[in-house]
Amino acid sequence: MATDQESAFTEPIMLPAGVPFRPDLVWRCGDCGYQRQAPDRPERCPACGAGAEKLDGKTSIEWRLLIRHRPAV
Repeated sequence: MATDQESAFTEPIMLPAGVPFRPDLVWRCGDCGYQRQAPDRPERCPACGAGAEKLDGKTSIEWRLLIRHRPAV
């Protein structure tokens, strides 16, 4: 029998109707490597000033999977 604490982790999280789910993305600068967590792409990299086209946005899980499956050098 599951305890209250265990069942809290298995229950789906319900959002109110009409509220879109938007996970915060981690934006990484292709020039300097600066990272920032935000729902929207910054206009410029705060560290080096690179344009928005240099900022690649992925969820933190996607970044972890990319690092984990990177080929060995």
